[in-house]
Parts: sequence; structure tokens; C-alpha cells
Amino acid sequence: MTQYKQARLQRRARALLALSAALLILFAALIVAIKTVDVQNVGPNGSQIGLATLNLRVHQRTGLQMGWYDITDKLGKICILIAPCFALLGLYQLIRRRSLKRVDADLWALAGLYVALGAAYVLFEKVIINYRPVILPTETALEASFPSSHTMLAVCLVSSALVQAERRIGNQKVLFLLDMLGVLMMLVMSVGRLASGVHWLTDVLGGVLLGAALTAAYAGVVARLDAAKTAKVD
Repeated sequence: MTQYKQARLQRRARALLALSAALLILFAALIVAIKTVDVQNVGPNGSQIGLATLNLRVHQRTGLQMGWYDITDKLGKICILIAPCFALLGLYQLIRRRSLKRVDADLWALAGLYVALGAAYVLFEKVIINYRPVILPTETALEASFPSSHTMLAVCLVSSALVQAERRIGNQKVLFLLDMLGVLMMLVMSVGRLASGVHWLTDVLGGVLLGAALTAAYAGVVARLDAAKTAKVD
């Protein structure tokens, strides 16, 4: 039975890591398309936009909707609070167990995910793929727009929290409610950022792809850790 469980966990890890790699390839392909396909100087101040016809068609249907902008901005702040909650859990384990090595391995993996997420955020603030379709009333200059950081953060933080919830909560009804709430939050964030008009369609797609790729990699690492732990027990 232990060997069967270990093999199942190893297959799950391989599948999740393969999914992460596929999502990253799609993300990279999207960047290439944005930089090379249908590039036009149709953004604010004549800035260049890739896949311009598609992006403009969607943006013209939304315009600037500050109501959606405010909703998703507040939702983004709620999502960010997920990270310190798990940091406090790790700190609690450290205090109780008096050893860094005895803090759950999946929490260390989660910390690594947060570092990767932060690095991606900083990277795309410096490496400009697309600029926003509008200059916000509170800004005076063009801002980086790809990928949508709110979408990326929501998808990654919420989905990884659901991975943790599945490991730590035994009540299936509670898990189901959390899953539904998590999916709703990610959906509202993705649709809301697009509806707000502060991002191009490709920005939101990029945020979903990168956020999902990071979480899939994290879940794959956790499955490998579980497989290794099962092998030691055996």
C-alpha cells in the first residue's frame, strides 16, 4: 500500500510539473506574439502594442471603468493577506518545535513560491512587454501592463492557499466552500481587471498563465516531498 501511494504521488508530481512547464511555454509564446505579431503604435502617447487588433477590439468594448478598478484593487489587497497568514503559521511551528528543520516542508516550499512570485513581479516591472491601455487619473506617465500583476497574484496566492487547505482541513464541506470561494475570487479578479479597462486582454491572459504555472510547480514540488516522506516511512 505504501509503495502504491508513493508511486501515485510521484505520478502526480510529474503531471503537475509537466503542466507547469506547458503553462510557462504558453506564457513565453504569448510574449513572443505580443512583441512580433500585429504590433501597432496605438497605445497611450503612441506606445507600441502587440496583437493590437485583438487588444483594441476588447478594450473598446470596456473603456475605463473605475468601479471595477476599485473592486479589484481591494480584492487584490485581500489576496495579498494570504501570504502573511501562512508566514504566521510557519512562525508558530518554529516557536513550538524550536527548529527550522521541523517546520513543515510544504511551508518552506510555499515560501519559495512567494519568492518566485515576488521575483516575477519585480522582473516585469522592469522588463516592459506592454504598457497600460490608459494613463490613470492618478498617474502622469505610462505604466507597465504585462502581465496583469493583480491577476497573477490572485491566481497564484489563492490557488496555492487551496493546495494548503486541502492538506490541512479534513472537513469536505468546508473544503468545498473554500474551493468555490477561491475560484470566485480568481474569476472576479481576472474578469474585473479586464472589465476595468486598465489592462489589455493579453495582460490578463499572461497573469493567469504565469500565476497558474507557479502554483502548478509548487503543487508538484509538494507531491514530490510527500512521495519522499512516504518512502522514508516505508
